[in-house]
Amino acid sequence: MTNTPRKTEPFQTIVPTKAMNMFLFPFSFDRKNKEQLVHALEANLFEFFSIQNKHLEKEYYGEQYYVSHDSLDQYFLPYIECILFPDSCEKEGLLRFSKKIDHTITLHTSSTTVSSNVLSVDVFLCPFEIGVMTIRTEMSHNHYTYDDILEFMNHFRVLEPKLAEEHGSTITYEHHRYSKVQGYIFSQLAPFLNEHIKKEATREQHVGSLPYFIDERMFVLSYVTVNQEQEINSTTLFRTGQLNSYTPGGKAFISAHNHEYIKTYNTKHVYSRWAPETYYVITDHVFSCISKSTDSKTDQLLMNHLFGQHYYNLFLHFFYKIVLLKLSYEYSQLTFHKNSEGIERLIRSITVFSGKYLFLEISSRTEGQEFS
Repeated sequence: MTNTPRKTEPFQTIVPTKAMNMFLFPFSFDRKNKEQLVHALEANLFEFFSIQNKHLEKEYYGEQYYVSHDSLDQYFLPYIECILFPDSCEKEGLLRFSKKIDHTITLHTSSTTVSSNVLSVDVFLCPFEIGVMTIRTEMSHNHYTYDDILEFMNHFRVLEPKLAEEHGSTITYEHHRYSKVQGYIFSQLAPFLNEHIKKEATREQHVGSLPYFIDERMFVLSYVTVNQEQEINSTTLFRTGQLNSYTPGGKAFISAHNHEYIKTYNTKHVYSRWAPETYYVITDHVFSCISKSTDSKTDQLLMNHLFGQHYYNLFLHFFYKIVLLKLSYEYSQLTFHKNSEGIERLIRSITVFSGKYLFLEISSRTEGQEFS
């Protein structure tokens, strides 16, 4: 007698009370033109971010929230702080420039229509010619279902649709309509940036200019609060990690049906230290906090953590991943008997990265170590 795999728990009709997202878009820039890019950022009203500048605590996170710079300063070990929070744009490290945006956009898909406020944008200029743009959004109404939020995350992260299920969605801002998210980004958020993005010679059509990284999709951080009476079950957690939203026909979708598989997946990807009130789901696509807390102090604390120390913790490892993939890609492109200069440059890059930037311990906090 064979054992039939147990099916998944039923879909939940969850009504969120709040949803905020951040989308990370990596690109490459020319080191020789870094100074010009800094000038372009400043000319377009992007302000250099410093944790010593306390007026920035409430500048980029919407009307209700702030990120404590003192919490950021205390969270990371001293040798990491100088990399994460350089005090001037002349220093080496992760140079952050931020700008308040305040756009209202509408995403139209075959299954739903969702409006969201674009709160602000960060542009990081990192060592090894790596740049990352972060787009910070907040859902502008509270009548959406959790499926709608997943649909927004799943489609907005696609810079240029390639798969059949990704086609057909559009972004509307004021009287402008864009069939690609990258069209909205390069037309409205940072029109100057495209000319500074370094294009890969063999992959001219690759938007982010990183042929060794995730193709045409952004990484997502999200913070969602739901009704206190609702249980957050394993199906919801799995769908969050996979960004499963709707089928093309508009029905709730899940990409697995075996309960044991979902249970194993969640054991690996769900951080349940504060369950059943709060869960963190961490995968290759998303870092999501889902909470049932309605207390305003807890709400602010969770948001402060996610958009503060967890953001920087994840960002540092996101940077690590990109650099390691870049070094592996450059190694694969070498022709050893012809390119001794390239070999020496690669060895130098590996030495600098491993000695100056790559650290296994970045925080003294238990949750910081576990998230890392």
